[in-house]
Amino acid sequence: MEYLNLRRTFGRTAFAASRLLGNLGVSGSTPLLERFGEPVGAAKGPSVVRNGGFSADANGNGLADEWEFTATPKGATCTREVLPGPEGGWAHLIRGCRPSWPRPRRRRS
Repeated sequence: MEYLNLRRTFGRTAFAASRLLGNLGVSGSTPLLERFGEPVGAAKGPSVVRNGGFSADANGNGLADEWEFTATPKGATCTREVLPGPEGGWAHLIRGCRPSWPRPRRRRS
């Protein structure tokens, strides 16, 4: 048998204890909050994505090295283009094609 009034009492006691400790200057720092304080690009380890910036294209085929593209439906293309702006960089531009099936007709009322 569970007593719901004990659960509410525990919640109110935990809240009061956390506010009391906070007012006394005790900080409850966690690694999660410290991680959110860092910008995304400030990772300390190596990237897990090979050629994630699309900068290398050794064979000159217009697609960055270590990346693949398969067109389904046929006619879609993927090209490597320079990003505008002072920072530069590279991006993959994927263009699709229009579907070949006929559109459904609208009913006239």
